[in-house]
Amino acid sequence: MPRLSYLPAGGAGANGMDAPRSLIRTLVLWFDLEESGAPRAVAPVRSRQTGLPGGAPAAAAMTGAGVSTEVKILHLDTGREWRGGQKQVLFLTQGLEERGVVSVVATPQDSPLATRLRTLDLPMIPLPPGSPFTPKSVKMLQAVLADRHWHILHAHTAHAHTMGFISLRLPPRRSFHRPAVIVSRRVDFVPSRDPLTRLKFTTQGQTFICVSDAIAGVLRTYGVPSQHIRTVHSGVPIHGERLPFEPLPFDHAPRRQEQERRDLRREIGMAEDAFVIGNIAQLVGHKGHRYLLDAMPTIAAAVPNARLLIFGAGELEGDLKRQSERLGLSTRVTFAGFRPDATRYLSAMDIFAISSVEEGLGTSILDAEAAGLAVVGTRAGGIPETIVDGQTGLLVEPQDADALATAIIELASDPARRAAMGRAGREWVKERFSSAQMVESTLAIYREVLEEALPGPRRS
Repeated sequence: MPRLSYLPAGGAGANGMDAPRSLIRTLVLWFDLEESGAPRAVAPVRSRQTGLPGGAPAAAAMTGAGVSTEVKILHLDTGREWRGGQKQVLFLTQGLEERGVVSVVATPQDSPLATRLRTLDLPMIPLPPGSPFTPKSVKMLQAVLADRHWHILHAHTAHAHTMGFISLRLPPRRSFHRPAVIVSRRVDFVPSRDPLTRLKFTTQGQTFICVSDAIAGVLRTYGVPSQHIRTVHSGVPIHGERLPFEPLPFDHAPRRQEQERRDLRREIGMAEDAFVIGNIAQLVGHKGHRYLLDAMPTIAAAVPNARLLIFGAGELEGDLKRQSERLGLSTRVTFAGFRPDATRYLSAMDIFAISSVEEGLGTSILDAEAAGLAVVGTRAGGIPETIVDGQTGLLVEPQDADALATAIIELASDPARRAAMGRAGREWVKERFSSAQMVESTLAIYREVLEEALPGPRRS
């Protein structure tokens, strides 16, 4: 028989609940595998039943008036890194929990997302190590689906999409209710045209949530029917919503902000009078760092105290460092590496620059705008949806180092305009890109999908 146990929450939960109630809400699946490697049961996970705006119970509101079944959402994220997509899963899960919706995340047990879910006392199911496409992984997901009546399976990564697609089509050991399938799409790459990928994207019965209209357009061109595509922009927590381990500068009083700015600059070796151009992005080709580095000699000639601060890691780190040395930028460019709390260093920056050649949306842009920074970005993918050109920042064409340099120099030489853009950016994010708005928009799609799945006439 499989072994089921509880993960102790250590007293009161993150939201101040007493231990017994918190344990019920934050049960974590632990099981012994049979020789086949497939789990046979999972522990029940429940959430508080609070009301949504308007007073309707969350579960009833999810499936339409008069339906009392408690709705259960299973999120699937196979990522083993901490990127913008994993942040969105965390923000969504936290928001659903606050609204009383039963929401459980299945993710690799050693992933940064799993660590943060535990920190915030949110329910999760740890996935075993290894590829998500192995028979063991597929059987495990089928066992989780068979354990309870999941209403929605929400896949948040490309691998999660494949894992879910296969799990719903291979014969399971135990039969289960087929949940509605929702797939988040966060990249603007054109999907491969191999047979499996084509089938995965064009099979009926799926709803795609794109984080930008640009991505939605890519999927329509690829062949996904428009009626199965929705856009929900990524969101960032603002004013009072910030996660405890990831504060932004505006969460503090002005005097503390200035002190934090000095402290962070000292920590990363930046002079107090330096003009710091910041960038937070994975060091891979489509992020276009080579063009930002190519722009730096021109910027340095016009802004002698200019420094470039890059947070991120990736396959091109060595190449980019060598490029920096060839350009004579060793003392002007700091590669700070990957830091899970990179947004904390926004207060050490004077401007934010994103040089992507392809970009789904760019949540680091939203973080920078929320922190009151003017942004220089490229017209790649969904970036133009995050920057109001001339108001919250400046847009330039991708792969154009000269244009990047010109825009950065323009804002560096005009502190008043830069500050005005920072204020406008903060309001822009507050109005359009808050994590609360992202949660509510996703909830609306959940309701719509479940309404369509109800038997009988469509509800109005």
